[in-house]
Amino acid sequence: MRKMFILGLVILVLAGGVFAAGPVKILGLTHQEVADILGRPAYIKVFDYGPAQKYAYFTLDEWEMIGDLAPLAQGEDVYIRDVNGAPFQYHVSFTPVYLGPDRFSPVFRVGEYTMYPEADLVLGQAAACVPQGELLARGKAKCWFKQYEEPYLPTIIVQMDGPELPLGKYLRRFREGQAPKLELEVGLERGTSVDSLTPAARVVYITVRPGVFQGAPGQAVPVDVFLSAEGR
Repeated sequence: MRKMFILGLVILVLAGGVFAAGPVKILGLTHQEVADILGRPAYIKVFDYGPAQKYAYFTLDEWEMIGDLAPLAQGEDVYIRDVNGAPFQYHVSFTPVYLGPDRFSPVFRVGEYTMYPEADLVLGQAAACVPQGELLARGKAKCWFKQYEEPYLPTIIVQMDGPELPLGKYLRRFREGQAPKLELEVGLERGTSVDSLTPAARVVYITVRPGVFQGAPGQAVPVDVFLSAEGR
């Protein structure tokens, strides 16, 4: 399955189907609003939340035949996009929003998305690839390192010191009173420790989501780890 997926990505690139631009701002958007920015997804990734936690990729033609059998919140739309020249897979998750007169007919909006670099990416390059990256490049953020047990990767949680998200009212979790701001979860190579963090540390993924500060989520680390040699 993975070989078929990679082959599909190569074909898409050769066909000119990859979008090339800067970071996108899609948190809180509907399916149609995302399509207006990113076009049609390249694939649909669907999870089986059983003990094995399996997943599979489907083409859009396949999904049209079976999509009604899987709930919208169970899968991810997968887009292929270049961000400032760096190729990424965008895995976009939609969440039901129960606002409006009919609480039994939710509107699905982007609750979070994960960017998987298709080429080597290091911490010192990450700010150029994410929304509000200019704040990160200027040190306007707080960072914490979190070490997990296997099979999870070590991460840095980043809370941007920026404005409230424009569509924050759709993304606020139940009973959260504060305005959601942008939060990043930056997955690092297995074996990375807090003592080994440098701008040259390899990035495995970046999850972009709303966040409300509710206490330090890990061990504080300086935001300098996201600054390139030129920006320090």
